[in-house]
Formats: sequence, C-alpha cells, structure tokens
Amino acid sequence: MSLTTLKQQITFATKFAEKWQHETDERREKDSFWNDFFAIFGMNRKKYASFEFPVKDELGNTQFIDVFYKGVFLAEHKSAKKNLDKAREQAERYIAEIARTLPEKDLPEYYAVSDFAHFHLFRREPLPNVDNEWRFPLAQLPNYIERGVFQFMLGIEAKVREQQEQANIQAAEIIGKLHKAFAEQHIYDEHELRLFITRLLFLFFADDSLVFERNYLFQDFLDKQKDVSELGLQLNGLFEALNQPNEKWNNRQKTAFAGFEYVNGGLFQERLGEFEFTPELFKQLQTACRFDWSGISPEIFGTLFQSVMNADERRETGAHYTEADNIEKVINSLFLDDLQNEFAQIQTLKRGKTDKLSAFYQKIKQLTFLDPACGCGNFLIVAYDHLRQLEDDVIAEIMRHKADDLFGNEPAVQCHLNQFHGIEIDEFAGMIARVAMWLKNHQCNRRTFNRFEGNVKCETLPLKDEAHIVIGNSLREPWICADYIFGNPPFIGSTYQTAEQKTDTQTISGSLKNAGILDYVANWYVKAAQIMRQNPHIQTAFVSTNSITQGQQVEALWGTILLDWGFEIFFAHRTFQWTSQASGKAAVHCVIVGFRLPENRVGKKYLFDYPDIKGQPEKRTVQNINPYLMDAPNKIIGKRSKQISGEMDMIYGNKPTDGGNLILTTEEKNALIATEPLAENYIRPFLGAAEFINNKERWCLWFHNVSEMRLQNNLKQMPQIAQRIEQVKQMRLKSTSKQTQKKAATSHLFQQISQPESGNYLAIPEISSETREFLPIGYLDCNTIASNKLYMLPNATLYHFGILCSTMHNAFMRTVSGRLKSDFQYSNGIVYNNFPFPFAAATANRQPETNEQKHRTAIETAAQAILDAREYYRAEAIRENLPEPSLADLYKRGAFVQKLTAAHIALDKAVDKAYGYTGSHDDSERVAFLFARLK
Repeated sequence: MSLTTLKQQITFATKFAEKWQHETDERREKDSFWNDFFAIFGMNRKKYASFEFPVKDELGNTQFIDVFYKGVFLAEHKSAKKNLDKAREQAERYIAEIARTLPEKDLPEYYAVSDFAHFHLFRREPLPNVDNEWRFPLAQLPNYIERGVFQFMLGIEAKVREQQEQANIQAAEIIGKLHKAFAEQHIYDEHELRLFITRLLFLFFADDSLVFERNYLFQDFLDKQKDVSELGLQLNGLFEALNQPNEKWNNRQKTAFAGFEYVNGGLFQERLGEFEFTPELFKQLQTACRFDWSGISPEIFGTLFQSVMNADERRETGAHYTEADNIEKVINSLFLDDLQNEFAQIQTLKRGKTDKLSAFYQKIKQLTFLDPACGCGNFLIVAYDHLRQLEDDVIAEIMRHKADDLFGNEPAVQCHLNQFHGIEIDEFAGMIARVAMWLKNHQCNRRTFNRFEGNVKCETLPLKDEAHIVIGNSLREPWICADYIFGNPPFIGSTYQTAEQKTDTQTISGSLKNAGILDYVANWYVKAAQIMRQNPHIQTAFVSTNSITQGQQVEALWGTILLDWGFEIFFAHRTFQWTSQASGKAAVHCVIVGFRLPENRVGKKYLFDYPDIKGQPEKRTVQNINPYLMDAPNKIIGKRSKQISGEMDMIYGNKPTDGGNLILTTEEKNALIATEPLAENYIRPFLGAAEFINNKERWCLWFHNVSEMRLQNNLKQMPQIAQRIEQVKQMRLKSTSKQTQKKAATSHLFQQISQPESGNYLAIPEISSETREFLPIGYLDCNTIASNKLYMLPNATLYHFGILCSTMHNAFMRTVSGRLKSDFQYSNGIVYNNFPFPFAAATANRQPETNEQKHRTAIETAAQAILDAREYYRAEAIRENLPEPSLADLYKRGAFVQKLTAAHIALDKAVDKAYGYTGSHDDSERVAFLFARLK
C-alpha cells in the first residue's frame, strides 16, 4: 500500500477508532490494533516497526517493547482500565534503555501508550511554546490526525499545534487591526462597523473551507477590484446578493458574483452604509483574506473579540475567554460523559437494540442547551461540536446495525443549531457567537460528509437554522428552560461592581443573607437555581472564580442553594489556573461547580483535584461534595463571634486612620529624633502583615496611656509631631464616616486601639501567599504595635502556637478562608473562631486530665522546637555575616531549612495524636475530619 493522503488518513482513522475503542483484551488483540494503526498511514507495520523488541536493563535482564519504530515511534499497550501513567513510566524506562544500548539515531522522537479506549502521545524531547503531549479518547484520533499531530509517522515534523496557536493569534490580530483602522476614522456607526467586520469574518472563513462551490471566491472578487474607491459599493452589492436566493439574482449579479450562494440566516439582511477604502485599508483587507482561515479553531472567535477590547472594558464586563480544554471540563461531567456512556451501553445490547437506538437518537436531537453569558459562543461551539460527533457515532451504529429505517426517507443530520441558546450583553460578541456557530456547523458537516462519504445529508447553505443568541443583560432577560445550563459568567468582585451591577445583585440575590459581599457571578448561580426549582430536570454547571467557595461567600450563596433550597453539587473541579490563548489573558484561579436537585440524583459524584493548579486534574468518586468542594458533609462555616472550643479571643490589630501622619519610615524616624529628641519616647515599632513576614521596618507615634497634661507639655518641644497630629485631625474631620469624625477629638491616638498592655502576643498575618505550606506566625512583645493587617492572640501559650502552626489548622485555613486575589485572607471570625482545637479550653474550672496534659505537653515541646529552629537559622546568618532570614525566607516553598522542616513534621505528629487523627496528609481528608467535629 502506498502512503495515504491526509483525507484518507482521516477516513481510515475514523474506521479504526470505531473498530477498536471498545476492545479490552490486550493480550490477544494489541498486535492487530497496532497493525491497523500503521495501516492508517498506508504503512505495512512489518516493514517499519517491530513487535516485542528486546532491550536489556542495567542488570542485564531482557525487556520487551510492545511496538518499536526505530528513530520515530515507540508504543506500550495495556488492557482496558489499566493505569496509563504507569504505562508511560514503563515506556520512558525503555527509552532510557535504548539510549544506553543503541545509537542515538534510533531513539524514538515520539512515544505512546494506549488501552484501546484511550491514546496518550508524547514528544520525547519537549520543545518550548508548543504542545508536547496529547491525551484523548480513541474516538478523537481522526481530529488529531486532521490537525497534523501524527505527521511524524510519515517523517514530517509535527509543528501543527504551534502553527494552530499562532494562526489563531495572528488571525485575531489581523481582524483586530482592520476593525481598529475603520474605527479610528470616527465616521462609522459602531453597530454597522461590528456587523461589517462580522460579515468579513464569515467570508474569510468561507473562502478557505468550501462553504461556497469553490474556495478563494472572495479573494478573486477582491483581486478583480480596479477602483478602490468603489470597493465599499461593490461589497454592499455582494452582501445584497448573498441575502437573496440565487434564482432571484439578476444577470449582473450572476456575472459579478458567480460561485457565491444564498446564505440566509439574516447575516446579510441589514443594509449597511458604504464603507470607504483607502489603498492602505484595501491592502489590509487583502492581507486578511489571503490568510489561511481553514485551520482556525473555534477559540479564535473569543480571541478575536478580546483583541478589539481593552483591559478596562474586560474588567467592567467581566469578560474572560475560555479555551476548549476548560469548556470540556464543564460539559463532559454535566452531560457528555453520561450520553456517551448511555450510547456505549446500547452498543453492547443483543436484543432491543433498534428501539434503544431510536429512543437515544430522539433524545439527543431534542436536548436544549443554554449559556446565559455566552460571550463569543465558545461554550456553545464546543458543546455543539461534541453533540455532532456523538450523532455521527449514532449514525454509524445505525448503519452498522442495518437499522436504516430510523432515518425515514434518507440518512440526514438531525441535531441542529436551534438546540443551542445564548444570552450576551455585548452586541459584537453576540454577533460573533451567532456566526461562529454557523461556521462550526459547516466544520461538523464537512466531518460528517467525509466520514460517511457523502451518504448522510448535511447542508451548510442556505443557512436554515441558527443558534438563538439574545443580546441583553442576562440577569434581566428571561432564560429558556433548557435541559442544561452552562458557561463562565462574569468574574467581578463586589468591590468592582458598577452601580448597575449592584442593582442586578440586589434584584437577583437580594433575598440572600449578606448578599452584598457576593461576587457578580453568584447571581447566575442564584438565577439558575430559581429556574431549576420550577423545572427540576435542569442541571447546571458554571466556571467561576474560586472565591465563591471560600470565606463569607460560602454562607451567603451556598447556605441558600444547598441548605435552604435542597440542591446538591454532583461534580466539581477544585482550584485550577485559567489558561487562554487570548492577549491580556486573565490571571484567575477558577473552580467549576455542577449542581442539581435531588430529582436528578443518578450516577456517581465526582471531584477533580489539581495537585498542580496548572496541570491536569485527578478524578475521584466521592460520597458528597460540600460548598468548599471537599468530600465532606454540607457544613457551612459562618462568621462566629467566639472561639468554638472556648479558647481566648483573637483580636484585630490597631487601626490608625491617620492619613499616614502617625506612621514613620526608618528615615523619617531618625530625622525626627535628630531634630526632636523627645520624640524617641513616643515611637514604637509598627508592623503589618508585610513587615512582619518580610523583616521590614516601620514605626508609629504612640501616645496611648499618655496623660493629656504631659502630652500638651511635650508637644511644645515637638512642633513637627504637633503638626502631624493636626493633620490627622483635619483628615478625620473631612471623613464621611461619623465615627472617624468623632475621633478627630483624639487625633494623637489611633482610631481603634487593641494593643495588649503587657506580655507577648501571637501575631497572625491577615494576608499570606498561597505558595506557603504554613501560615507564618510568631511572637511579638507588647511594645511592638500591630497594625490592623495583623491579628493578635494575647498571652498565647506554646500550645496555641503549636496548634496554629500545625498542618491541621493550615488545611482548615486553606479551605475556609477568603482570598485576596490568590493569597490567603485569614479571619478570626471565619477561620480561628470556627477551628476546633483538639480539647476544650483549659480554665480555672476545667483542668486537663492526665492523658490530655500529655498531648498538650508534646505539642508545646514540638512548638518550641519550631521556634528554636527559626532561631538557629537567624544565628547562623549572623555568624555568616548574612541578613537575618525573614519568615518569608524560612517558609518559602523549596527553602533549604531541614531543621525547621523536621520540627514541623514532629509538630504535626504530636497534633494528629492529640486529635486521634490517623488519615492521610491530604487537606480534604483532614478538613473532612475537622468538619465532623463541628456541631
């Protein structure tokens, strides 16, 4: 057999996937599988690759590689449901053995593992800025072959992913520049300009993907234009023709626009004013047209939209572009996995298969989908693409089962765009979404046509159906009662909401307790839940910032949805980092939450963990998913005024509210003392979270407990300080807060004072980096003034220090605390007051029993070892004439501090014993244990 063309490879790969994706017997069938795989490329496997190729390990033992194509490809095969990660490790060991025993030229450039149903491909030597691994179900093999990922089999280096990403970005830049060039003339109505650009986008894509009877029609049309000044008029003529059935074209139109076809769908219906072209604009238009649009992925449309928006506009609307990988995380667990599993079960039937196939086909072609914040339609595009792929599989099964009577007169595509609905506030994005769905439909039609060699009817033109995209405020527009609701609504924190958005929050979520603290995205959860209560069959999943599963927002949002309204979370992705091709990509940490009413309680619940928030998730089956996205009961941690175990109060630091006049840098302090020596008596160290963690100096003027007569007398000798105090007074008098205005009478004092009068206190920073395994806390003496960015635990014992330093407390903190961006935001009311200590507080009326005291002593000993380890490294730095290490240095991830690490390990063992905890080191298991202790 000669080497196959790309079109032939796609056809053969489709049949290959259909044949093998349900096989399970590796021992008997793997050789046939790989023979067929090579045949996709027109390659006789015996000529190119060996089965059971022997290599020797370092001990001289002979190992056998399943498939080895020297210098090109290596494969390791496993039975169904075996761990493919372990198979990868085995393949990599084989590669290492090849490197030891064979010439370098024999090393395979790519290697793969498979269990029939799944295919994982890896580049041996990863390259920068490109994809280096591809993991997919076998059914998607034709897609990856079409993208060119497997061209290495034919000796062609696969740089396709890099080219595709670059193509998407370049296309966005090209169309964005064209839009900008017209917009800068300030003579075109914005609506008309956006519609004009959207029409061009359709024509660019159509010109390279056989939407019309042949490609390059639009490029030929442009190349024929001799008078640039007439181009706008000629384009309007083309638009008018595209809006009419071809049989209604006059002779001039038939000559001028030969090959173009009636588009329909309303895209070219509205009459536009004439756009004027300069030679430079015409050149830009030609450049855009000559770009190869055929390989542009659906994500281009979101990228396109963002390329003509600035960052401020994106923040105001909360627009964030979602890549296909993240979209699939939503739709797979929401509906696609269940549909595919249902279909797979039908395929195994021996009896009643025709009826089941018919019912299933009727089901999928009647399902409806809604993205109520659809942007440029990325969720709808990807969901439609997958539904059409599933339909193709159903059609293939019908044909294989010879149940052609299910089609009626002739086989034809029956899933349609009108099953998909969207709401979008921005007109331009809505336009793009509508057109993008048409273009995706055309791509799906091409795939169907190729798979079934034209025997299944699927027409692109004229456009007969469309996705229903409503332009408007989603929180004010009615929502269709679709079977599935999904998307990524706007990410806008309560602080950044406009007056109009705050009104939306009040309208939708105003009945919820403490609704004013909610992120804007919460309104979509609430509105969806309100609709679902009336239509219990609906299921919903949204991408959101992880803030809705942390801190006070949990009680405000999920207290109502889960506890009051009776919903349940049936799948969730814990925090992962947003990824996007778009320029100005959002640096956001996200979660995905799928929820439903108990009437839909079928199947298992799945929780997806991210050991690396930039990596791939680990899926596990769980009993329950609580609002913190943990496998634990639906316990909600609300704000408490007292510590749940009866321990001492944790208090806020001191709040100056002084306009900076009572605060000093080291330079200001030294200068002030030099000119007013008496000032030294009233200057104290002043630390917030940043200063405490990073060993930074800051100072304050502190007149607490100084008598008024002494103050009045001493200020005569300190005119600079007197001036500062006067400035505090004026600042407070101008405040809109009545409480601050009252404090103008004591302008020499901080507005709020909570400083301990004596002894030491434990300092706990309000904000700490998410990268630290432990919240850096430590002791300060009463003469060091804590700002309101530190919490204080006065007279804390080593027992308290040990508990708060433990992984048990830190795991609880990581779960329930709020966040500032991605950093932990500690709270006494949410974290400390709700944290269950291992024992009730010791008081005059309750002294620890012998066994309890034994555990307390062990914790205190381990806690002192942590303080000793810190001191060891400070002393070592002094001996080495180095800067003293800060808490940030000591607790930086990867820091080489073995004594401190060992001390924390010992502390955790002591704390775990006190709790009687015997579970894993995993946060979720620890927090589930702690939640069970909360009453």
